[in-house]
Amino acid sequence: MKIVNLIVKGKHIVMLSIAVLITFNHKESVLSFLAQFSTATKTPSVSVIAIELFILWLFFYLMIILFSRYYLSNRDLLAQDALTGLNNRRFLDTADRRVNKNRKSNVNQCVSVMVLDLDDFKVINDTLGHPVGDKTLIRIGEILHANVRQYDECYRVGGDEFIVILWGENHHSIVTLAARLQEKIKTDQALKELCGKAMSTSAGLAKIDIDQNVTDAIIKADGFLYEAKRRGKGVLYSH
Repeated sequence: MKIVNLIVKGKHIVMLSIAVLITFNHKESVLSFLAQFSTATKTPSVSVIAIELFILWLFFYLMIILFSRYYLSNRDLLAQDALTGLNNRRFLDTADRRVNKNRKSNVNQCVSVMVLDLDDFKVINDTLGHPVGDKTLIRIGEILHANVRQYDECYRVGGDEFIVILWGENHHSIVTLAARLQEKIKTDQALKELCGKAMSTSAGLAKIDIDQNVTDAIIKADGFLYEAKRRGKGVLYSH
């Protein structure tokens, strides 16, 4: 995937390199063709070879342009969860790059990761059916997306498990935001009507230290999630 990104971003350099390669491999034909412009002698065979080389280069150029447009138009879809429209695990794999980039422009900001899942979601699927379960997940995604800020990122990583990368002035302010997200879900009227009751969530929240990658922070937050569930439903655990 990294190689594809480099090719798409540097497509013009790639095509220039191909042109140089073609010229080098057929330099005698190219030089002979160019020499014709300074003489009265015209060699049809040389002209044909030069035209064929140009057509070949033009073909490669058009192909890489079309591929670049296709790739860019579908890249966002590849990074989205098909059900909720949130970011997916594929996009999460590149979170370190974005976090490090945002740190440079938000030096004094703190960043944490929240791992959240729905309490008794299996009961909803078993009693109300999977279509209701799917609608529940979609609504959760809408609530999360509507209540985070510019640099925050929301993911659905499987089943009823969600991950949110949150920014704030300090970890305490992020804890407040994470609790507010849980409260938004619990008090959402659409979810109450859909599930027949308020939907509670359990969550673990861990700070992403400067020398720590996102994956390690998620593992830590996931451990906090299990501690939250051990303490009861609707709990947010952070340490």
